[in-house]
Amino acid sequence: MSPNREDYIKNIFKGIEACGYSLNKDLSLYLEVSKPSVTEMIGKLKDDNLVYTENSKIYLSDEGLKIAKKLISKHRLWEKFLQEVLDYKATDVHEQAEKLEHATDDGLLEALNKYLSYPKKCPHGRTIYINTEKL
Repeated sequence: MSPNREDYIKNIFKGIEACGYSLNKDLSLYLEVSKPSVTEMIGKLKDDNLVYTENSKIYLSDEGLKIAKKLISKHRLWEKFLQEVLDYKATDVHEQAEKLEHATDDGLLEALNKYLSYPKKCPHGRTIYINTEKL
């Protein structure tokens, strides 16, 4: 899956975490893309059965939710590693984790999670969804 699609899925999930659903206009603002671009990508994600819509609300399918939780967990594990192991400043970890999440395969994710002793929260106190010993 392309980093662009991953960013959409991850940001749809963030909307769901915040209020139960995501909106086209919110994705447009957060991703800094036009509303028609969001509509086009939502259509593609619908074709892949990763999202569905009801009225103007965007939701993740079970498969989309699974992918989103893994992406969010990669990001938050990298934030934890960067801040606690490499002593990165809290203000800098997000940008670096954003880059690293897209390059992290399942093997690296499992190794990182194990190294960090399967944490349940990132440095900002948000949930790491993949925190069991077997991914």
